[in-house]
Amino acid sequence: MSAVNWVYVVDYDIPTKNASRRVMFYQAIHKMLMMHLGKDVKFSTQSCYFTEDAELAEKFLEVVQQFNGKGHIYKAVKM
Repeated sequence: MSAVNWVYVVDYDIPTKNASRRVMFYQAIHKMLMMHLGKDVKFSTQSCYFTEDAELAEKFLEVVQQFNGKGHIYKAVKM
């Protein structure tokens, strides 16, 4: 039996009425990812973030909540 490969999916929405706040959110996410991963990260604005690192998923959700966004973390089997 092979080991299960998990992926954490952070599904989030942030308020969109204030464009400058939205920019600040994406800057904060970029900075957090740089600090955690130690390298430049290409980041999609598709309201989902995928990682195999549970701690990173939690940190990502914390940033979402700091900007009054809503989100959930799902644990999924990577196929």
